Amino acid sequence: MEKKLFIIFVFLVCVPFSLFAEDFDHSQGSLFLRLSAGPSFSKVYCDELGENIDGFGYSANLSIGYTVFDKLIISGELARSGAFDVMSDYKNKYDDYSDELKYDDAMLVFSGLGLGITYYTDDNFNFKIVMGMAEFELDTHKVGLAYTVDKKFFISAFLGKEWAVSENWGVGLSAAVTYASTEIAGYDVKYLSPAILLTASYN
Repeated sequence: MEKKLFIIFVFLVCVPFSLFAEDFDHSQGSLFLRLSAGPSFSKVYCDELGENIDGFGYSANLSIGYTVFDKLIISGELARSGAFDVMSDYKNKYDDYSDELKYDDAMLVFSGLGLGITYYTDDNFNFKIVMGMAEFELDTHKVGLAYTVDKKFFISAFLGKEWAVSENWGVGLSAAVTYASTEIAGYDVKYLSPAILLTASYN
């Protein structure tokens, strides 16, 4: 509940202010920092089993990098997202059986470390691609089902817009999507998570 209230507070306070801010610049040879956070939807699905596990939650991303050319930034990326009270939707393709089960207090967590490339336009629209390795955790607590899968490749794409709040700081909004493919108990499993993020950048 506290995480949901924090997300609502950030959007109510920062988004209206960002709409009236001015553009700011990203010049060569400067340090770049960005923190992104907001609501997300996470889904893990397995076509072989006919099962989907999904839920709403949060997504957060920390970028630390360097402007190698004007408006082009290389950065290290730390990403984390989580879904709460996840729902399992099971449909067996080999028979007519189907079922839905909600795991109360369950968590679906994604943690990633990667390399990002960000490009800014003159109007401070920005596009970022991140690639790296991730760990996935599914813990359903009460029923005792838990999986942890690490060192799996992921890719994320971000598209956003920023406005200046000072000479070096800017805030904005960004749409993001993360995709990964992994294996659990011998089955190929896909991970997909779209998100809407509030960003705060220093450059």
